[in-house]
Amino acid sequence: MFVGIQPETLGFLLEIAAVRDVARGEYFYREGDQAESMFLLESGRVLIMKAWNHQDYVLMALEPGDCFGEAELVECNGRNTSAYATSACKAMEVSAGDLYCLYKTNPEQFRLIYANMGRETCRRLREADSRFLAAKPHSNACASSDPALLRGTDGGLVVSTHCPRNLE
Repeated sequence: MFVGIQPETLGFLLEIAAVRDVARGEYFYREGDQAESMFLLESGRVLIMKAWNHQDYVLMALEPGDCFGEAELVECNGRNTSAYATSACKAMEVSAGDLYCLYKTNPEQFRLIYANMGRETCRRLREADSRFLAAKPHSNACASSDPALLRGTDGGLVVSTHCPRNLE
């Protein structure tokens, strides 16, 4: 997240960011919470989880040095996941307000942090795509770029095992 960031900028963020201690078995945030900050894990272990069909699924395990919660700052939505501490944790909490202060003092470094957040979000999305496809049973599913073939009558995504003749 902080690749290419100047030491002065890191010092500035360290001065204004909060330090958050979270006990083992507690949450940094839960899915659906308002997103107002991102975290840089200094110590401990965190699981990023997603609820589906009334069950929590682990998406990734984080270690010291990892960032989390940044996607929601880019997207400006509520939390899409939960962050659960599996051990006592300490993290630097960088709020949207902290980033705004950085923007006012150094817009170039602010833009670089947001670009890094976007790159990290895209990297994690690609990783999730690969895990999804690796877990999916092989089929003769059709790959089509025609949106009409990929959408159901209700607008939802349809995965078809039938290919139109012109794509076979």
